[in-house]
Amino acid sequence: MKSTSIKKVITAYSRMTEPLRTQEYLVDPLKIVAVPVTTRRCFFYFKHTDDYLDRGSRLVRCEQRVTRRVARTWAKMESSQNVVTVRVVAWVNVLLAQVPWMERSLASFPSESYILKRVHAQGKEETEKRLTMREVKERESEVAAKPILVYFPRSVISEIVLNDELMRLVREGKQTHMRYLLYCLLALPLTIPIALVPLVPNIPGFYLAYRAYCNFKAYSGARHLESMMQGDIQPLRFADLQEYSTFMAANVAPATPGEPERMLLDQALLPRILDNLQIHELRRHLETAMRQEGMRLEEQAQRKAQ
Repeated sequence: MKSTSIKKVITAYSRMTEPLRTQEYLVDPLKIVAVPVTTRRCFFYFKHTDDYLDRGSRLVRCEQRVTRRVARTWAKMESSQNVVTVRVVAWVNVLLAQVPWMERSLASFPSESYILKRVHAQGKEETEKRLTMREVKERESEVAAKPILVYFPRSVISEIVLNDELMRLVREGKQTHMRYLLYCLLALPLTIPIALVPLVPNIPGFYLAYRAYCNFKAYSGARHLESMMQGDIQPLRFADLQEYSTFMAANVAPATPGEPERMLLDQALLPRILDNLQIHELRRHLETAMRQEGMRLEEQAQRKAQ
């Protein structure tokens, strides 16, 4: 992936786009939301409506069934009063709290083949339709893909910073999550002796399987993001969101070139962002991002002071 070509695509678009309003953002069924956590780090969230999932895919249907079942099981465990279950839940939550928040950001990007593409006939933007990735490739000369917008507050963070962060996510995401996926898969057979013991649940095995799945999702998300940045099938476009920019500018100082990295997101600002962007499902993940980034910046400051 050549960073120069990616930057040219984004720069050209940013000059053409006027700020969008919240109403336009809310009705967009397929979008990426950028939440600045620090002056150099952003949480990117791929938000889509369910009708854009390729339900004709067996993989999509199977994954949805499994994730729903696992979610129900975990919810029962969290509400259980059993002493052993309570301890297991607490132990797992401690481990999950240490997972880097960027994994959740990448995992929000579905595998590229899972999402239907918005396309229109060449030169006829009013003829929008939805096609699978295979159909788009087969009709590549006949149709053009509609870009996916990245909504962000230009008043506090620039497209250049966002572009650099996206490229970092792709680069590190592919390397890190493939490596940890392999680690989890290699460690899984070591838990087989526990599974053979009667009445003893193979908690380490379940956890490793879950972490393997999470790393696979994050790796797939990084691959999908890379494809969008290269504009292979469905390109990215930056869009300044007017109301988002306004209230962010009223609450935090904008990032400036050369300044030390600092926090932009805090507990007072978080509820307004969740309400304005209708992303309440991210509360826990954004709180984790704030905590982890705050600790990272504090450790950096301590090292410089020594």
